[in-house]
Amino acid sequence: MWQTLSEHYFVITLDMLGFGLSDKPINATYKITEQADLYTQFLKTLNINDVHILAHDYGDTVAQELLARQVVSQSDFKINSVCFLNGGLFPEVH
Repeated sequence: MWQTLSEHYFVITLDMLGFGLSDKPINATYKITEQADLYTQFLKTLNINDVHILAHDYGDTVAQELLARQVVSQSDFKINSVCFLNGGLFPEVH
């Protein structure tokens, strides 16, 4: 999927804090909002102002948080589209 997407888009990804190969600091809260803040800062650092999101698993919930921020005009970038893959779309039940 990466190769096909990169033919049409500038594609980036990263592990979420505490997941995959990323650091697991003891003082982190590991909240959805913290993950969304990290993604927002990452996009700011790269000077990216609009995105298409491909989310999977735990990332679905983080993407929902980013969408909620956009709805209430508290987002630093524009989300043009989201594709949710396998994951919990209803955080209160997973």
